[in-house]
Amino acid sequence: MQLNGGKGTIALTVQESPNGVQIAFDMPGVPQDKIEVVVNDGCLHESGDRTLTVPEGATPIFSNRSSGTFNRSLKLNDSIDPNSGDAVLCNGVLTVTMNQRAELQPKHVPVRSAI
Repeated sequence: MQLNGGKGTIALTVQESPNGVQIAFDMPGVPQDKIEVVVNDGCLHESGDRTLTVPEGATPIFSNRSSGTFNRSLKLNDSIDPNSGDAVLCNGVLTVTMNQRAELQPKHVPVRSAI
């Protein structure tokens, strides 16, 4: 898997298993309707928009929290099925799971008796 940085990139973790990959993006404060995940031409594209609000009458003094739009692209290995994507947002973490192509997944071979 190859990672291409993007605008306002966010932290992520990629884990590989015999069945595929799982990518976790840190997205605290980003609502579900502001996140987009697209698979196209062998790449996973993730983008979103985080808006920081200031209560009426308040004046920001300091903030190191990022806001605005962000995006990131990951080149998927040829072994990943581009039609298998599933994305779940839970507790500020977006987890995208993609399966390995069916023909490459481990197969169980039953053992028969010769008698």
